[in-house]
Amino acid sequence: MKKIIFSIFLCCIVSQAFAKKNNVEYLAQLQNDFTECSETFHIKSEQCSDTGSMKCYKFLTELHKSTQNCYTEVAKRIFLKFYNLNEQQANQKIEDFASSIYKNYLFIYQENNYCRANNCGISAFLYSEYATTFALKDYIDMMFTALEIYL
Repeated sequence: MKKIIFSIFLCCIVSQAFAKKNNVEYLAQLQNDFTECSETFHIKSEQCSDTGSMKCYKFLTELHKSTQNCYTEVAKRIFLKFYNLNEQQANQKIEDFASSIYKNYLFIYQENNYCRANNCGISAFLYSEYATTFALKDYIDMMFTALEIYL
């Protein structure tokens, strides 16, 4: 009887050790993917030096959106693995977060008295995309920090 109990206890400990190792490895893979998103953004952002032109505006807006998509994919995978959310919940959570950030920054950059009086034009949209990209980056960094503490 003691051998059976000891065997069951040992199996539980060993399985937990493997699960923890798998979680740590998966988190490291997610961090690599996240770093790749950031590096791609920085490399591509240097391709357009004339930031005042419409060509650069369109390029930078698309770059921010693609980087945000990359970040949201990493966040979804974090939610699915470590927060027990299903795919729909994970999508909704990160989309709501990104949308709310964008709307708040658009309000900050577009609705101020200066822009109302002087028509700031489309710059508020680009600034909002920029701020959203970096807010998502910071949000995911915080998730990584929290997960590293607990894993």
